[in-house]
Amino acid sequence: MDTEALVLESYSKRISDPQVTPGYTSLQMCSAEAYDRDLLKNVPPEIINADFGCGNPSKHARAGDVVLDLGSGSGKICYILSQIVGPEGRVIGIDMNRDMLALARRHRSGFAAKVGFDNLTFLLGRIQDMRTDLEALDAALARNPVSDLTRYLEVEQEVRRSAADQPLVADDSVDLIVSNCVINLVRTDEKARVFHEMFRVLRPGGRIAISDIVSNIDLPDELRRDPELWASCYGGVFPEQDFYAILEHAGFAAIRVEVRRDLPEKAIGDVRFLSVTVTAVKPHAARSCCGARGEHEALYRGPWKEVVDDQGNRYPRGELIKVADAAWKTLEHEAFRADVIRIGEDAPAAVPAQAPTSGSCCA
Repeated sequence: MDTEALVLESYSKRISDPQVTPGYTSLQMCSAEAYDRDLLKNVPPEIINADFGCGNPSKHARAGDVVLDLGSGSGKICYILSQIVGPEGRVIGIDMNRDMLALARRHRSGFAAKVGFDNLTFLLGRIQDMRTDLEALDAALARNPVSDLTRYLEVEQEVRRSAADQPLVADDSVDLIVSNCVINLVRTDEKARVFHEMFRVLRPGGRIAISDIVSNIDLPDELRRDPELWASCYGGVFPEQDFYAILEHAGFAAIRVEVRRDLPEKAIGDVRFLSVTVTAVKPHAARSCCGARGEHEALYRGPWKEVVDDQGNRYPRGELIKVADAAWKTLEHEAFRADVIRIGEDAPAAVPAQAPTSGSCCA
């Protein structure tokens, strides 16, 4: 089963008839959480009607952010994000469906005139390969089509060179990545690439807010082969714990389950589906450090007796811990600010009078 072609066809049909998706009846397209009504007022109805999702990651954006929306579809979340980040920010939508992309682009100028600024960009690309500019590739092939093996190999080399020299989305260029019920639609053997691409384009200290469908157990093969389930956002889901584990494996830290909703009406036999929104942070790069401890000190406030961060550093409650520069920068992030005191910067007057302990320097 060619799941990529199936998804492209299904979502293009959604534009031509937003009320009905032919052939997909037993499980409807996933539905999203409520959005801010004031932000929706400026979004064209045509875009709203062609959108669907399972969460609301847009609420994690803030003014001035550069935001990337993976699988932006009709562009609804991008148009909402545009108003949140404001004229000092930027919103980039990336999608591989030309019909959806055309819809998202069609209303851009009118929307900019309404809100008073233009900070929206929509790109044709695959979220598992955000280096390759598909529109540039398409134009190159139109100028010089592939007619033989020699030309095919030339194109392959050109694509690799362009992806390396001028990636569609540059390394370390984004403050926030959002996605709404899209990663489940990526082919199973390419899903891990999505998370590594997210990590690549995010700036150190940048955040992600990903809404998606997960399952309580691994789906049986017969469900994974069901085209109806794939197009409805369920056939390609991760088991819940695998979803969190792959984020950790890609290098993300401060992984937090913000929203978790059971979807009992979508259960199939022993398989239960859940809608989750997960946030995480790209930590600052570690230095090679194991010959010397860091110069900074931090103290974990509690409530747990001890916590271990994603780099393996241990923070016993109430004890001063030596940390290296990378950990120090990471700890200043809002994801940790409420739980960890950075001594000498934001420590309260009363700090336990304990001798520093030997925390790990390798952060």
